[in-house]
Amino acid sequence: MIFAKYDFWRPMINTLIVTVFTIIFGCILNALAAFAFTCFEFKGRKLFFALNMISFMVPFEAIAIPLYTVADSLNMIDTYAGMIIPAVADGLVIYLFIQFFKEMPISLIEAARVDGASWIRVFFNVVMPISVSVFATAALMFFMSQWNSYMWPLLVARSKDIRTIQIAISAFKSDRSIKWTYIYAASTISAAIPICMFIPLQKFYVEGITAGSVKG
Repeated sequence: MIFAKYDFWRPMINTLIVTVFTIIFGCILNALAAFAFTCFEFKGRKLFFALNMISFMVPFEAIAIPLYTVADSLNMIDTYAGMIIPAVADGLVIYLFIQFFKEMPISLIEAARVDGASWIRVFFNVVMPISVSVFATAALMFFMSQWNSYMWPLLVARSKDIRTIQIAISAFKSDRSIKWTYIYAASTISAAIPICMFIPLQKFYVEGITAGSVKG
């Protein structure tokens, strides 16, 4: 009923588009940043690492308005890019990758460098194949964050054409009425998809979260 009467498929597709692109760009860019922190010594490294640690401790509500101002100045309001780009960089995901990369055998990287491989090739051909679990964990973190995101899409997505699933669910509630039947149906669909994603990837998620932990 919600698909026929309210075109609920549209916010689902919008949410999938935003989520998939955030996962792709987020995993690659955050992994590259973590790889740089792990393998290179550069000026300001400790300062940047400290800022990264602070970044995921700051509540989103504190930066929502400044972030909206920046997005508006870049003409990203009411666009997919406006919902994707601000979510790509994630300090917690970078920290997760750093902890995993610290546990990698340094001999693998050294052997690749001795064979003449560039750093980019080392990352994509050596590091990524042995980092499946942490990439799966990062992907799930991005997925859950974007799938359940409400405040930022509410600010950015002005038109109905690009509204995400959580905004569509909230639209069933108005000042005059609350369509509980549609809310329950939409919420069930919204919850079922993350569950179906998490169950087959649960093993990788646990491995990624525990990577880099202190062993007793």
